[in-house]
Amino acid sequence: MGGDRLRLVIVAAIAVAVMLALEPVIIRSGGFQMRWLLAGSALFVLLGATGRWDRPGCRIPFRLGLVACAMGDLLGPRNFQMGVVCFLAAHLAFCVGCWGHGLQGGRVLRWGPVVLAFSLGLVGLWLWPHLPVGDRPLVTAYTAVISVMALMAAGLGRSPVRAWLWWGAWIFYLSDIFVARWRFVDPSSANGLVCYPLYYLACTLLAWGTGMNWRDSDERPATEEMS
Repeated sequence: MGGDRLRLVIVAAIAVAVMLALEPVIIRSGGFQMRWLLAGSALFVLLGATGRWDRPGCRIPFRLGLVACAMGDLLGPRNFQMGVVCFLAAHLAFCVGCWGHGLQGGRVLRWGPVVLAFSLGLVGLWLWPHLPVGDRPLVTAYTAVISVMALMAAGLGRSPVRAWLWWGAWIFYLSDIFVARWRFVDPSSANGLVCYPLYYLACTLLAWGTGMNWRDSDERPATEEMS
């Protein structure tokens, strides 16, 4: 089986796993099937491991980030704080991968105020009043790191592979808004019906982009001069 065909099969398997995980909630008013969600997590790690392995300094951080996400999926339902730590580590790894891939300083500067306003509004105006005091430091740190990750993804530019990483990063951010709403604002399972598909879509996009040909940026330095 060719490389791209295998990767498409894995993507289809991720979609099936997520649908099976959500089916009891949608059809039978039951609970989310964690075994299928964990299967989806294992599959996006596998998807990230396929494809190209050149430029390891750029690709390996993304692959390690996907592994950290899967660890968060495993540990988070049992220990929320441990799950947050795993995802925080994942976003730090994605930041390293973005830095190694190459940033366009002008785009970082243009997107900076947008990301700052979004993150301050999200935490300061909406989420903060709902946060237990003990969770505030960790949630604040997590929000800061995922915001930096989203900003660095926005700074990657517009080549085909970068579009995958850009969309993956920002859809990940969007999914976490519903995770926060589910955890701290509204315990309705409707939040899970939104955050899980978004999250697995984000990880699939990041995993696919990780294995793509990055030829378009092979001639670029790790970080371009600000323009």
